[in-house]
Amino acid sequence: MLYNIEYKGIFYHFDDILCRLSELKYLKAFQKGYIYMKRLGEYIKSDNSSENAKYDYMEGAINDIGKWTYQNANGKIEFNIAHVCANWPVLCCSEVVPTFTSNKNENNLNVIINSKMKSPEFTNGNNNDMGIIFFSKNDFISSFELKLKAMNLSYVHGQVKYCERNPLLNKDIPKKSIEAVPYAFYKRIAYSYQNEYRFIIDKELIDGQRFYDFWIPDFSNNSFIIPLNEIQG
Repeated sequence: MLYNIEYKGIFYHFDDILCRLSELKYLKAFQKGYIYMKRLGEYIKSDNSSENAKYDYMEGAINDIGKWTYQNANGKIEFNIAHVCANWPVLCCSEVVPTFTSNKNENNLNVIINSKMKSPEFTNGNNNDMGIIFFSKNDFISSFELKLKAMNLSYVHGQVKYCERNPLLNKDIPKKSIEAVPYAFYKRIAYSYQNEYRFIIDKELIDGQRFYDFWIPDFSNNSFIIPLNEIQG
């Protein structure tokens, strides 16, 4: 689908849209081409399937048996399970399709998103420092792919699928390689409002390495950032 969007007097011509929610300072760096990818394991945190859940401890899981808990120094119970994808760098975006309404009197754009994306779990309770960047999916993929080819790295990208139970669980356990990547594209239905689209690089991070970063060309001219407190939802 083609979007012709006017925002603050500037016209943007997008095909399918990706968006990311983060602190404004990080979005501005991302817009300049800075790619910061955390380990998938950073997003596997707790057994939280509540309505506003952000993390799913089952994503990337290779089995659903042997779940165990422990109490850390802070007294928090954490859930652990065997994961095959925990050390892969992942970039999480969203294909949440916003509702754009143009207010011609103010020459501005109103954006409406799912209210759950503004929950404290995403914003840490501080909407003033948060925002959402909207950008062209195809243009971003082209730049991302060219950079990875130059670095001799392969990657997989696509939509996360949402289901009650990962259909791959308890099958033959794959080796820790890109062949196991389908395990990283399933989350439980409680998280479906995120409509996530993710990029995963075939490069396992070594112990103690929590992120992988690099630069792609600046795409400021083909993206825009809206502060979260200006977004309805």
